[in-house]
Amino acid sequence: MLTLLRFARFYAEIKANGSCRSLKPRLIQRLYRTLRALPVREDHSSSTAFILTLESWLAHGEFDKVLAASADETDLRIQDVKFRAQHYRTHGIPDISAMGFELRGKTCSIPFSKLDVLPSGTCHLCCAVWQRQPVGNIFRQSINDVWNSSEAREIREGVNDGTFRYCGKQLCALIAARTLPVHEQTQVLSVGPKHFNLSYDRSCNLSCPSCRSEKIMEAGAKRLFLEKMTNDKILPLLKTGESVHITGSGDPFASYAFRHLLQSLNSKDYPALRIRLMTNGLLLTEAEWEKFSHLHGMIAAVNVSVDAVKPETYAIVRRGGDLNTLIPNLEFIGRLRTARAIDRYLLAFVVQTANFREMPDFIQLARRVGADQVHFQRLVDWNSMNPDDFHSASIQTREHPEHAEFMDTIRRPEFSDPFVVHEFAELLEGD
Repeated sequence: MLTLLRFARFYAEIKANGSCRSLKPRLIQRLYRTLRALPVREDHSSSTAFILTLESWLAHGEFDKVLAASADETDLRIQDVKFRAQHYRTHGIPDISAMGFELRGKTCSIPFSKLDVLPSGTCHLCCAVWQRQPVGNIFRQSINDVWNSSEAREIREGVNDGTFRYCGKQLCALIAARTLPVHEQTQVLSVGPKHFNLSYDRSCNLSCPSCRSEKIMEAGAKRLFLEKMTNDKILPLLKTGESVHITGSGDPFASYAFRHLLQSLNSKDYPALRIRLMTNGLLLTEAEWEKFSHLHGMIAAVNVSVDAVKPETYAIVRRGGDLNTLIPNLEFIGRLRTARAIDRYLLAFVVQTANFREMPDFIQLARRVGADQVHFQRLVDWNSMNPDDFHSASIQTREHPEHAEFMDTIRRPEFSDPFVVHEFAELLEGD
């Protein structure tokens, strides 16, 4: 009877915690003390029950079983228990009082300097997939009310105390690559954000299956609203900004709102601002580049998401695009980099079952077109694919039938070159 009461209490606490943050260290420690003294309990009837199952496996040292479990990667409680399983398998089981503080002594500057703006005006202090807790809405609130909201302060506190409770510990590239620096910062900031990721317009000329189920082009009243918010809210903020990333939601050259923003920026009114363009590259021709000649000298980086080397693969993973159209544009951007018209040139590749065998050739393509670096990214569930299709495409999951071949690919020597960045470091731990 006592055991059932304990499980009921744990169940209630885990459920009340919500999926946008990991469990508190005190609860993690209580779970470990209790569950290691009890037989393994397996229950897959709900997400909360499954988290209890994962914690039970962890307490009994079944780390591989935790890591291999198929689970909702957007749930930060699940990401955290998997992160702890990987950490304990690699570094050993810590003192119980240290559980939940695996990243103590590390920090991240992003929640103290960056603001992500989504289509509804909802703001996050990092990528909304990695850090799911909104901190406010820039379309309805003042920048100070958003920037120093109670949610923002709690997120920053989680960085300072080493819990990183609001961070996706498996999806965050910095945590996955083990590159977080050491430092401590305050929660309430007198200075506003200096770095921005603008993702409030999803307009794009492609409909990549990993991102969306159909092409999105904002029009009519929504388009006029986004342009008004650009004028009233975003452009004034950028005057004191240092960097702006356009865009994490679509393509800057397909979006009326972002084209308007780019046409409004200039070095006189935005003297410190550096622009980072994230694009599929299909619209970034030499003629298009010249339409934004007033921005020449302000472009810090051009990041092109490509995802394939073969035209037939590109047609699948970059639905609506043509690789033969893209290649001349990639070569043109390379010439811009050679001429120092842009500071950095990056190529990105979302790794999935359909394209992972092309990863080595993609490195060669990036070198040929003059890129500075390639970035191999995890496939993330944006709710654009049905669950079966997503799991079939998620080559990074250990239970995938072709996962071993994928692991052989990323163990190749060229993947250790600084030219190559990837988000699979935790899979290689223990090699």
